[in-house]
Amino acid sequence: MKVAYHLLLLSVQAGFTFVVLLGTYLLLALLDHTGGFPAFIGLLVFQPLLGVLLSLATMSVCVLVGLPIRLAAVGSWWRQRPWLALVGAGAGGALLVLSLFVREASHSAAFTEPWVIALAATGWFLLAFCPLHLFLPDTFLHRLRLNRTN
Repeated sequence: MKVAYHLLLLSVQAGFTFVVLLGTYLLLALLDHTGGFPAFIGLLVFQPLLGVLLSLATMSVCVLVGLPIRLAAVGSWWRQRPWLALVGAGAGGALLVLSLFVREASHSAAFTEPWVIALAATGWFLLAFCPLHLFLPDTFLHRLRLNRTN
């Protein structure tokens, strides 16, 4: 029962994170669309494929980085504070939006500038890591009669 619960939880977290990341990637690709038929074909065909691959790769890295949260004593500390994951996901989204505004505001700051890439990458990984490690509070689980077993 314990293994089934953890696998179900991981699959729900991974599915939610995948939808968030793929939606974010496709929104960023749409905002970067410059027009023209070849770019439109790339937007419809290649960008979703690249978004799926990038989302899965990012989630794999985040699961490996977050293993101490799932396995060690740090996990109980993290699970007692679900607001950390919500704040982290919000900060990740804010960093992504900030990287777009900084890029648009400064014509010299292209998306190839290292500090803009660092801002966007930090936001992307926060947006991936935090929903992937978002746990329901124990009080909510007790109300649903889903007592978590450590």
